[in-house]
Amino acid sequence: LVAEDRRQVVVTQQGFDDAVVWNPGPDRCAQLADMPPDGWSEMLCVEAATVGHPVVLQPGESWVGRQSLSLL
Repeated sequence: LVAEDRRQVVVTQQGFDDAVVWNPGPDRCAQLADMPPDGWSEMLCVEAATVGHPVVLQPGESWVGRQSLSLL
């Protein structure tokens, strides 16, 4: 048997509790100047997020978040 070439995407994030995976779909994709009209069928966006516990900053406060995507 020949082993399959499998790739793994590793998402690491700092300062975020969540990740959001989305796709614009055909209607919204047609409105995006930087994508071909049918680009939605080959696109997947993974973004770090703080959905469940949003970050609230008071005046003068700061916050840093990082996200890294690696293909292994």
